[in-house]
Amino acid sequence: MRRITALALAGLALAACGRVGPPRPPGPQEAITFPRSYPALTAEERAEINARRVSQGLPPLPPPR
Repeated sequence: MRRITALALAGLALAACGRVGPPRPPGPQEAITFPRSYPALTAEERAEINARRVSQGLPPLPPPR
């Protein structure tokens, strides 16, 4: 019985570890770069990439949304 009680108390103590609140990356707000958005491919870049992928036996990129 003591082992079960000790195990339960240890589990509760470990479950309480950590920060309170939503996760946020460290550092000042202006230095945070994640998540970042990437620029869209131009039609010429997409055509070039698709041609290279097809020549390698890969399927072309899906159309943009």
